[in-house]
Amino acid sequence: MQKIKITDVAILFLGMGIGIIFTAIVFYFNPKIEYKEYTDEEIVSKYTEIKLKDDREHSNSLDNNQKEDSKHNKEQKEEKKIKKLVIDKGESINDIIDKLYELHIIDNKESFLDRLKERKATQKIEYGKYEIEIPISYDEIIDEIILK
Repeated sequence: MQKIKITDVAILFLGMGIGIIFTAIVFYFNPKIEYKEYTDEEIVSKYTEIKLKDDREHSNSLDNNQKEDSKHNKEQKEEKKIKKLVIDKGESINDIIDKLYELHIIDNKESFLDRLKERKATQKIEYGKYEIEIPISYDEIIDEIILK
């Protein structure tokens, strides 16, 4: 049996390195990426499909959580808490949603923002001090903080 020399191993690694570099250069100059242009209708249909799937998954998890919550609610009465929210003049919608989330008034920032957009209320939020009794629905929160 022949003994492997250090130079043989070095040549092997050198060859592998050259191969890797050559492959990287080929893929850099000739990428196999395909781009597809989507129409507005295709984008809306994809979004709707994804949103429906998300809603179904969310409702399934809510059903399981509601079963657990109903057991918990039988043991304890639901206590209403009052949270104080301050909206400063000129504050961005994202800052307001962050405050609502940090105060545990809302449990999902994206869902609340979607609801604001659905109700076309993103530009109607009035600055001031609010006392919000929780638990509360997103629509009730929106009704409380928008211009009337």
